[in-house]
Amino acid sequence: IELYKNFDFDKWSLPVYFNILNGSQFVDNNEDKTVLLHIAPEFFQTKLRLLGSLGYGKWDDGDNGSLLRSLLGFDWKYQKFNLTSEYIYQKYGHVTTTGRANADGKKEGYYIRAMYTFNPKWRALLKYSHAELYKTGLVNMRSDNYDTTSLAVDYFLTPNSTIISQYSYIDGERSDGSESIKANRFTLGWRTTF
Repeated sequence: IELYKNFDFDKWSLPVYFNILNGSQFVDNNEDKTVLLHIAPEFFQTKLRLLGSLGYGKWDDGDNGSLLRSLLGFDWKYQKFNLTSEYIYQKYGHVTTTGRANADGKKEGYYIRAMYTFNPKWRALLKYSHAELYKTGLVNMRSDNYDTTSLAVDYFLTPNSTIISQYSYIDGERSDGSESIKANRFTLGWRTTF
């Protein structure tokens, strides 16, 4: 369920979103609800948006593990240039680690994306992201860390239909050094919006 209200002022506006969510990322496994508040104030005729979210709920089937989600970011537009960045943090309480031990787990990451629109047909973007997935509060627990750099060129067949070509370089490693991956990924896609 989402409630939305936009508050307009003389030189800026404040869109506010309030959400009630149910379930975890895979299944609906408890009776508790997650409450999420998202604000995105807009300045200079929507050329600058600040982004902020805060959510709280339970993630486990026993209603014991708390879940905290937060986001901070911005979106800035200047003529044909657009710069966007966000930092995302999730904390899971009461995660079983080894045997019956419990600790707090977390997932966090950020990205920064620069995009330039040459004309109505062509657009290019460069993006860097870092993600740290599932790290508990114990020293000997592991996390998977990924750094991804992407370059994409979009060609608009029509305003609603786009050919997307993208190259990404992925550099990942486990925090204890036990595993790593380096990969080149090429993507060719077609997106049509009806």
